[in-house]
Amino acid sequence: MRAVLKRHRRPNARGIAPVLDIRAAMVAPATGTSHGDLWAAFGFVGEKAFSIPLHSHSYWRERQGKRCNVLQIVPDQRGFSIRLMTDMAEPFAASRAAYQPRCERVGVDFGLTTLMATDRGDLMGRGFLDAMRRIDRQLVAIARHRMRFDFRMSGLSRRLNRILSNCGRAAFRAKLADLRDRIAGRIQPLNADSLFL
Repeated sequence: MRAVLKRHRRPNARGIAPVLDIRAAMVAPATGTSHGDLWAAFGFVGEKAFSIPLHSHSYWRERQGKRCNVLQIVPDQRGFSIRLMTDMAEPFAASRAAYQPRCERVGVDFGLTTLMATDRGDLMGRGFLDAMRRIDRQLVAIARHRMRFDFRMSGLSRRLNRILSNCGRAAFRAKLADLRDRIAGRIQPLNADSLFL
């Protein structure tokens, strides 16, 4: 076990953001109090129930959608914050119905020198490869110092090549899927590196 712990870090639960639904928490508007806009009442099995005030902000108050009785507790620098979930099905449906496309289709090519290029000549992320090379140099220096591991390759390191092979494509596809849901579009993959919206 000691040998395993030398090679791998212990699990860390600090980044976990638990989600609580109606079984553990109830959210209600504040009445006659200046402590907060909402109150969240928590009740856990075998524990005494308690309530805490919640303060909203303008973005949350102006956000469309139906408020759900689902809370997410998110760790931050001050301790933690509480997020109240919103059901966006109806606003997305209204957005899809009202959407008027400016063109019938857009071709998007994913690359490295230029991160994305459209069939209309738009080039996005032109400094992407230079920025990744800069980050690569920092990663190699940190890896040499911490792990005493020397990347003996010309060009990019194996670590950066591994990062670039997955390089946010999942996030890019997730954003395209979000756009598809919002505007009722269609995504058609053309090859491994191109997406068609």
